[in-house]
Amino acid sequence: LVKMPLKKEDAARIKKNYKTIIDSLKIDNILDQMFQEDVFELDDIENINSKATQKDRNRQFVTLLIRSHQKGYKVFIECLKEDDVYADIAQQIESTKVEIIKDEKIEDWIGDRMPSEKGGLYLKDIDLLCFSKAITPAHLQIVGTCLGFSKVDVEHIEYKHLRAPEAACHDLLVKWRNKHGHSATLAKLMDIFFLAHQNTPESIHDEKIWDALEKFK
Repeated sequence: LVKMPLKKEDAARIKKNYKTIIDSLKIDNILDQMFQEDVFELDDIENINSKATQKDRNRQFVTLLIRSHQKGYKVFIECLKEDDVYADIAQQIESTKVEIIKDEKIEDWIGDRMPSEKGGLYLKDIDLLCFSKAITPAHLQIVGTCLGFSKVDVEHIEYKHLRAPEAACHDLLVKWRNKHGHSATLAKLMDIFFLAHQNTPESIHDEKIWDALEKFK
């Protein structure tokens, strides 16, 4: 089961209430629930608890929460509601107004750049090398999630290419192609890039995608 990243609207609500969360929460019980509900890994909990002060722990908690999957927001809000002290904060976050951008369709995003007659093309290593340049290495986790990989899978790839983040991007796409075989088509990769673009625009460089598509024309 693919765990989709946090919705942009929910991430925006957390960011708009950042100061309240940092200043107000003691997150020990929340962390236990996040681990139990498979939102955070043990490494995440240790990372948060290694910080020297409560505010630093809270800051790291918010950073990891925003990078987590959609269930993370739900579990976080539920934890707040179950605590009489924090119920008001849950209501404040949920009622925070954020700008909802009109849903963008893949046809609007990609325009006429997609060679439709080649949408079913099986992607060779050289093709994937071109497309890998569109991935922002700092957001490899986001793209990896959209590709159907677990957080641990992506971390293994990042560690393998610790000094060569661009190679990690290529390796991720190769592993995706090898995992799905001939169903890993150009059209499917465009769907995945569009999903990443919708969720975290900075996770990919659109222009690099268009450059790679040019090579198919």
